[in-house]
Amino acid sequence: MPGEKQAEKPTTQERLKQITDKIEAGIRDLFASDQYRAYLSTMSRFHQYSFNNSVLIYLQNPKATRVASYTKWKDSFGRQVKRGEHGITIIAPTPYKKKVEEVKTDPDTKLPLLDKDGREITEERIITIPYFKPVFVFDISQTEGRPLPQIVHDLTGNVEHYEAFLEAMKRSSPVPVLFDPDVRGDGFYNTADREIHIREGMSEVQTVCALAHEMAHAALHNTGAGSMDERDAARYERADILGVDALYSEDWISPDKVPEGMYRYSLRGGRDGDPGLPCAVENGVTVNFTGCLLTLEPLPIPESGALEIGGEDLGFRGEEITAAEFRWENRKDRRTQEVEAESVSYAVCQYYGIETAANSFGYIAEWSKSHELKELKESLETINRTAAKMIGDIDGNFAEICKERGIVTEALAEEPAPEDPARAVEDAFRKAPDKAFLIYQLREDSPAELRFMGLSRLQNPPDKANYAPVYVGNLNPETDLSDETSRMLALEDLYSQFNADEKPEGFTGHSLSVSDVIALKNDGVVSYHYCDSVGFRELPDFIKPENYLRNAELQTEDDPGMIDGIINNGRREQNAPETEKRVSVMAKLREAERKPKPPKKAKETKKDEPHL
Repeated sequence: MPGEKQAEKPTTQERLKQITDKIEAGIRDLFASDQYRAYLSTMSRFHQYSFNNSVLIYLQNPKATRVASYTKWKDSFGRQVKRGEHGITIIAPTPYKKKVEEVKTDPDTKLPLLDKDGREITEERIITIPYFKPVFVFDISQTEGRPLPQIVHDLTGNVEHYEAFLEAMKRSSPVPVLFDPDVRGDGFYNTADREIHIREGMSEVQTVCALAHEMAHAALHNTGAGSMDERDAARYERADILGVDALYSEDWISPDKVPEGMYRYSLRGGRDGDPGLPCAVENGVTVNFTGCLLTLEPLPIPESGALEIGGEDLGFRGEEITAAEFRWENRKDRRTQEVEAESVSYAVCQYYGIETAANSFGYIAEWSKSHELKELKESLETINRTAAKMIGDIDGNFAEICKERGIVTEALAEEPAPEDPARAVEDAFRKAPDKAFLIYQLREDSPAELRFMGLSRLQNPPDKANYAPVYVGNLNPETDLSDETSRMLALEDLYSQFNADEKPEGFTGHSLSVSDVIALKNDGVVSYHYCDSVGFRELPDFIKPENYLRNAELQTEDDPGMIDGIINNGRREQNAPETEKRVSVMAKLREAERKPKPPKKAKETKKDEPHL
């Protein structure tokens, strides 16, 4: 009605609060026996999704089998969402960039650096602010169009390619697997010897389920005094953060060094102006790093990305302990361990189409009554994380074994993992015509000290092993890339495009920032350029000399010495003049400024601020 005030549309934060409340309310209901089985089946199909999103998908559409965004169905699979269908709401990360001013510190003493007048030296940094928003996806049943290849599973009690599949599981196991006809029951995990023992002679389905169960124990409940690998044996200082038991290290803990089943966080210094006093807990710290924390439960990191702490929130107990000893002290009760292991086994078997009537979960409702909601959620997160890793490891090893043994399997029409597009992106770049570009950004597990760091501040040249390709695109065919000045202009244009509010479709990385690398292809030759604090710097050694035209050259060039990335058949001149050394773009711009009456003054410009 005219004059009536319409209800205000809820903000993104309010919508996220409604969604998380729905998750909390639905968790306890999951532990009814039948619902729990159904949830595990759904979770196994969406093991690449977060725990919260797998719960959301189940609560909104328990029969969902494969979901994707509207655009993904249309562009990648040739399918259209049916008219009138309602999307499934999930939570998607949408981080943004922010420029902040930080006090520069000495890398050794961590003390502020001072100028000649005794004032603290500051520098601008571009940081990533974690942010999330609700988005919609649709199940395949809500779409129509080009058919997808069918996933074929043998549900008769046998396991397809059983020998190869069993070998894949053994390779994926965190500990050795032994088969023995005298084993009591189906099998057990020996924590002292760190070995899994499986009864020999069982059916294929029973063997696979039992092994998955014991592999889950080995990964999650590895608490025996003798069960210490390199990660478990490392010693840390006891600490507590906001009342949660933790382990502390003053050194950076890389992702591959994090003990199984533990969460890693970084501490940022700066409380009371002292960069050595922690003031915040974050998932990753690039400035004023003061140490790492390990916990057995996730900390409530807010959407800002930084959990601010005061002097009373972080304590140290003055004693050291190994990760294995820490887990033993905080071990879960036997029933909880069995629930987690059996749930992982069921989810893994469901993913591979292996049906078993043994997983009745009749005890699950009674078990859940004796645990708080927080404990139930932690167990579900553990089950989700462990099953996802096990499935990923088995898939990878099974593919390798099939290749080794010449086994041909049905191709599964799974949606590519959004966080691992590297192979497809690099293949697209190789096949792209000239005037193409490829954007590299640092991997999530790359050292924190590399992020958003100017080239001159790096201790070593940028290493491709720390980068992942995130986007490939084509430049205008008329783009001039013949010299360094023209390449710099093209790079600056790309910088503007990938910092605009509306970025190119399909781009999933963060806004183009310092430490990113852009590859340019021109006439079959690829050059690599580092996004520096000001401008771009070429990286001649980013990828060891290798060109995509090598095979063609080997077949056409007369002179093997002319394998240079350009098909220019003919003998090489014996006394070819030396190539003139390139002058940097910045030097050319300064030279232009010094000319008395240039036709058009070239002015050095500073990059635009990234849009938030």
